[in-house]
Amino acid sequence: MLYNFLENLNFRAWIWVIPLMLFLHEMEEWNILKWYHSTYNPPPKSTNLSCRIWLFIMSIWGFAVTALAYCIPNKYISSGIILFLVVFTTFNGLQHIYWLFAFKKYAPGVIFSSLGIIAGVLLSASALIKEITSPIYIIILYTITIPFLIATIHAKNKCIGTFNYLHNLTLKIVKVLEK
Repeated sequence: MLYNFLENLNFRAWIWVIPLMLFLHEMEEWNILKWYHSTYNPPPKSTNLSCRIWLFIMSIWGFAVTALAYCIPNKYISSGIILFLVVFTTFNGLQHIYWLFAFKKYAPGVIFSSLGIIAGVLLSASALIKEITSPIYIIILYTITIPFLIATIHAKNKCIGTFNYLHNLTLKIVKVLEK
């Protein structure tokens, strides 16, 4: 029954579920700065505005990547692009699930990132069943995330370097906007 569902799934229509879940995930993180301050030692130097700018940038990026995948007529290239987004959102979702258990408290974003993981797994399985992607491509994408997941676990209650860079970048954006 699931196989039939995945085989008949309108892949081009369902790709829009991924940026929608990403947007809802980002909105679930609207007040994540409080979580950073109660969890990370030291917390990132972000402000509410810089965090929210990042949330909007990520949401727009998710829809832009999906629009690109949707507009490309070649189904193999299109699926390759959207599966990149799926793996990216899955990685972040796994981080939130880890934080939920590691810190034994709600990690903002965990609800919609978990739903996004489910949507991404279904979309990935559909792409494999429809033979519009290679299992090797999916394995490579997920393998790339392993060092970042390991860094998240090793960081414990500290922000990993990549995310610190992003927090500092959005602080620079805020400075430019405030001029």
